[in-house]
Amino acid sequence: MLPQALGALLFIVTSTAEMERLPFDLPEAESEIMMGWQAEYPGPLFMLVQGPAFIKLYAFAALFSTLYLGGYLGPAIIPPIVWFFLKTIVSTFPRVRLDQLLRQGWTTLLTLSIVNIVIAYFIVVGVPAI
Repeated sequence: MLPQALGALLFIVTSTAEMERLPFDLPEAESEIMMGWQAEYPGPLFMLVQGPAFIKLYAFAALFSTLYLGGYLGPAIIPPIVWFFLKTIVSTFPRVRLDQLLRQGWTTLLTLSIVNIVIAYFIVVGVPAI
C-alpha cells in the first residue's frame, strides 16, 4: 500500500463518491428525502433500486481490500486504533454542497489522479535514461 498510498486515498474518495455515501450522498440528503427521485418507489421496487447500491458497496470494499490491503487478511502492521478509525470514518464525514464537490473533484482529485498515474508509470517503467 505504501508505494500506492496516493492511489489508495484516491480510491477511497472516488468510491465513496460513486456509492453516494457521506459526504457525497446528495441524492439522499435531508432535502431530497421528500422530493427526491427515490420517494416515488414503493417497498419492493425500492429494494430493487437500492439492491445494486449494496452490491456496489461490497464490490468496492472487496476491491480495495484486494488491491491495497493485501487481500482478506489485511496488513498486520496497522494498529487496532487505525482500523477503528477506518471503520468509523463514514460517521465523521461532513456533508458537502454540490458546488464544493464539483470544485474538489475537478481541481484537487483530477490533479492528484494525474500525479498518481505519473508515479505509477515511474514505478513500473522506471526513470528513462537521458
